[in-house]
Amino acid sequence: LVAVLAGPALTAADLDEVAGLVRAFGLTPVLVPDLSGSVDGHLAPGWQPTTTGGTGVAELRSLRHAGAVLVAGATAAPAGELLAARTGAPLLRHRHLSGLTETDALVTELMALTGRTAPERVRRDRARLADGLLDAHF
Repeated sequence: LVAVLAGPALTAADLDEVAGLVRAFGLTPVLVPDLSGSVDGHLAPGWQPTTTGGTGVAELRSLRHAGAVLVAGATAAPAGELLAARTGAPLLRHRHLSGLTETDALVTELMALTGRTAPERVRRDRARLADGLLDAHF
């Protein structure tokens, strides 16, 4: 179980990507907050004061069993530090998850955490991005 504490700069699509990356290493992400399903083009039949979907109370309670705490964004850092201290889980702290440097660092941390190499899909996505950056450079 990986607690993913996300700052406000991450979009719903970003949350989906981060969760997919964590899952690619065989881990289960619990996103806090998880707004990834709240902007999927569905509308509630009537007004409600909270968003639909997201991380449930039972999943929030499961955070006490986190095997790692991933912080994505500076505003989430204090909560991540507290959760890591309380659980004894390693803290994977990132000011952001944009670009090759930060993403490579996260992948390296996930490899160390799981003892696995980066899955083929992750390696392919990185190669595709690097190729696109090189092509766009000219």
